[in-house]
Amino acid sequence: MTQRRGPVIGINAGHDATVTIIDPQGRIVAAIGEERLSRVKFHVGFPYGAIDECLRVAGVEKKDVGIVALATRRLIFPGTPEYNALFFERDLAKIRARDHFNQPRLKPKGKLFFDLFMGNLTSSRRRLPPREFVREAERMTLERQRQSLAEVGLGHAHVVSYEHHLCHAASAAYLSGKGDGLVVTLDGAGDGLCATANLFESGHLRRLSGASDLISPGRFYSEITGFLGYKRLRHEGKITGLAALGDPARYHAELRRFLSFDPRTEQFVYDRKKVSTLRSKFRTARRLLKDRATAVPHVADFYEFLESNFDRTKDAKDLAAAAQRLLEEVAVEYVGHFLKKHPRRNVLMAGGVFANVRVNQMIAEMPGVDFVYVHQNMGDGGIGTGAALHHFHGNQGHPYDGYQPRDVYFGPEYTDAQIERELKSRGIDFQHVPNLERRVAELVHEGKVVGRFAGRMEYGPRALGNRTILAHTRDRSINDWLNQRLNRTEFMPFAPSVLGPRAGELLEGYARGVAAYADNFMTITYHVRPEWRDRLQAATHVDGTARPQVVWPDANPSYYRILDEYCSLSGIPALINTSFNMHEEPIVATPGDAIRSFQQGCLDYLAIGSFLCRYRR
Repeated sequence: MTQRRGPVIGINAGHDATVTIIDPQGRIVAAIGEERLSRVKFHVGFPYGAIDECLRVAGVEKKDVGIVALATRRLIFPGTPEYNALFFERDLAKIRARDHFNQPRLKPKGKLFFDLFMGNLTSSRRRLPPREFVREAERMTLERQRQSLAEVGLGHAHVVSYEHHLCHAASAAYLSGKGDGLVVTLDGAGDGLCATANLFESGHLRRLSGASDLISPGRFYSEITGFLGYKRLRHEGKITGLAALGDPARYHAELRRFLSFDPRTEQFVYDRKKVSTLRSKFRTARRLLKDRATAVPHVADFYEFLESNFDRTKDAKDLAAAAQRLLEEVAVEYVGHFLKKHPRRNVLMAGGVFANVRVNQMIAEMPGVDFVYVHQNMGDGGIGTGAALHHFHGNQGHPYDGYQPRDVYFGPEYTDAQIERELKSRGIDFQHVPNLERRVAELVHEGKVVGRFAGRMEYGPRALGNRTILAHTRDRSINDWLNQRLNRTEFMPFAPSVLGPRAGELLEGYARGVAAYADNFMTITYHVRPEWRDRLQAATHVDGTARPQVVWPDANPSYYRILDEYCSLSGIPALINTSFNMHEEPIVATPGDAIRSFQQGCLDYLAIGSFLCRYRR
């Protein structure tokens, strides 16, 4: 085809819908998650709002868009109209009322039983053969998204679609700064796979292997999350934190039956009991009664095993600990298998499993690994970026030049004039502070909690200083009282932002430099040096680890000055940095979002733009 110059838009319209725009040089100029605009956590569906906002932030006219790259080829499916409609809903009230992954029943139980009878117990419903089913799903997914693009004024653009795990791999490879390495993707499921191993050589990706999603480490961990009363694909981080409080040996052997890696087939496997066809149908009917409808035997068998053998309350810590250890083991086994066959010093990673910061640390500590990179938006929020980058490099053939973004502030920013108007319209008292960085440092040193809203919004799931809540690290009890203020239930301590030049003093193994880029974005844990654990007690977990954001002056000069000023006052080169949001809400995006959160009383002060606001209790 004739290649079109101009920006490329990458879109993920599934879980954590996100839009990314790259310019004709292959640089990211805007990237925004739909959740930040809709205020629906991990928004599932076509990102209508984020398309317009990304174009505005990037300064791109719709008429100038030549290419739209879609991530994931199978988003909707034949014979599931109720499910398919959810991905293109525009009514926010309906979207808020529906949680795709934690409210599985879309139909009344009577209708579900009828469909089960017609589709499974009789031959009256004609089914597409598997290959035709896949082709039809891909056709439907592409055509329905083209229709939505036309609805938002991009019907003229050439639309291409790329496979889910290829997009994950591209997001890790083309932002790593490395021209070669082993690229590993690992998640719950996407286009029939849960994992891939790829070689990145001279700027080109080549797939080595793919693992079926029928048995998936990501789904395994999500089912533990759901069984323990948390939300799948949302609260897995709580399980990571809870794991450090339990005994992994207690249930490790039992869980190992449900997840292991077979190096011979390069697939994940489990010990599945043989059941008759009739028994299988009975179990499906029982799951429908419990609102646990699923077509994946691994998930069904595992959840029934958990329900039959464990107590959600009494066994929670030990189950979490065993699941965490098992996830670490299979991830290391998977990566190690391909490193043995294809030795590389660089390991580049993406996919939802790599949101697990302890897994990432285990891989970074593997012998022979000199560099690890975790894509900053490692979950499905990053695959739109991967689609755009793959199209630019893999399809259009632009050579990879070692692009490695120094920061990921790819969202909107607001002028002081815009912020001042918002403050006045809401009746908020404020003052202009010439050296706001110094004043914020003083307030935190005095024990105050300060929300910071400044500069461009971060891309990905982590707050990295611009949409952040700040506090000091000396009080372990802050994990209780601040989480209570924020209406959060957390087991993981708050993460620290650390001055780059001082990071080696605080973090064991930092000098090796294996994660010296990944740790700029809170994607990996380190063990805190014993002599610092008391002064960093609010940011150090019971296992002695912390997940830092290492901050450098060229990445965020203003935020760096706050840390530096605080260090001069306290002698501690680190501050607590937690997301500026209330529980179950996305990170704030606009001045209005920040002010609404501030008015709920969770903060002592709000530093917004060049202004400081004090909460009057």
